[in-house]
Amino acid sequence: MGDTKRLVTCIAFALCTSGVSARAQFVSGSANQPPAGGEFSAVPFAIQQYFNGGHSYLLTNLSDYAFSTNSPLGQNLGNGTTAVFSSTFAGDLSIDGGAAIPFTTSATDAILYTRVSGTDGSPFGGYSTQFQQLNAAGLPGGEMLRISPSLTSAGQTTIADAGGGLFSVTSFFDIFTDISTDGGATWTSSSSSDHIQLNSNRAVPEPGSIALLFSVGIVVSARNVFRRMRS
Repeated sequence: MGDTKRLVTCIAFALCTSGVSARAQFVSGSANQPPAGGEFSAVPFAIQQYFNGGHSYLLTNLSDYAFSTNSPLGQNLGNGTTAVFSSTFAGDLSIDGGAAIPFTTSATDAILYTRVSGTDGSPFGGYSTQFQQLNAAGLPGGEMLRISPSLTSAGQTTIADAGGGLFSVTSFFDIFTDISTDGGATWTSSSSSDHIQLNSNRAVPEPGSIALLFSVGIVVSARNVFRRMRS
């Protein structure tokens, strides 16, 4: 019974460690935005749904990554900087309740960063943000996607000192998108916004993933130890 309690304790500790690490901020070697190696991805269960011509389109697992360039931001209150870049855009699209079809395509992006807090002359502070452009074509059925020109896709970015010349960045947006099924002639708005946040690029293991693997190792090792104790 005592062995079982110890094993449960190890598992609980491992899961807690994993959860804390998964919430770690993105650390970058530069204050430029959007940061190299970053990815804007939808939080779990976030969706974009569109109703057009009697059909339903459901976009899930939205992500925007592999930014082509990043821009230095204004360091004084009120400074505005528009970062323009290309990216890789991916997600899963389901039509009329069918199976979700994964896709990956290219996109053109523009984000406005406006300094709202922090000491002038320092890269550390807060920025009001707005996704002004995200245009993507080549979805599974030939659909096109864009940021809504009529609804504001706003968010916030904070840059803090991570020590050692590194920058800790948190960033999120609540975006509204439109879909076109006729080559851009007409557009249909999503029924709600989608919350996306900055994470590590999918090609780079996230801190939470590393912690989870470490946690699994702890659990497996503990289980093997208790098995040997019983034998």
